[in-house]
Amino acid sequence: MIVWGRSERRWHAAEPLLLIAIGFGGAGLSGDLITMRFLLTCVLVGAYSFKAPFWALSMEFLSPGSAAVGLAAINAIGSLVGGLMVNVYGVIFERAGSTNLAMSPTALTGIVSALLILIVARRRTRFDNPVLPNVSRSAKGLYPVDSH
Repeated sequence: MIVWGRSERRWHAAEPLLLIAIGFGGAGLSGDLITMRFLLTCVLVGAYSFKAPFWALSMEFLSPGSAAVGLAAINAIGSLVGGLMVNVYGVIFERAGSTNLAMSPTALTGIVSALLILIVARRRTRFDNPVLPNVSRSAKGLYPVDSH
């Protein structure tokens, strides 16, 4: 599992996004209530299963000094896009009157996001940790020194 997890983290972040895209795209095309319910359930499964691999993957790109700012920027951009997509859906549905057209930008966003994760994560460069001198924890005062 450790070997699988290290090499395929980008796929674990991209596959749920593709599931979201398939769910939104299929729900827009579906006329059956049962099928639409199943596809929207797939959207929720993808949304909840995307979070953990994505945040773990994003920590690989950020140095310890920039992690707080980077995570805040990712969160802010995600909130803006999430709010924007709700408005885009409403405007398209109001003007066109079609669920198919209204759900298509969200499905397209899922596909583009999955492709971006696969491309960016493939080219990732890990940050270099500074090499600390070999000082024992007891010398730093973290643990009491044994007198033995």
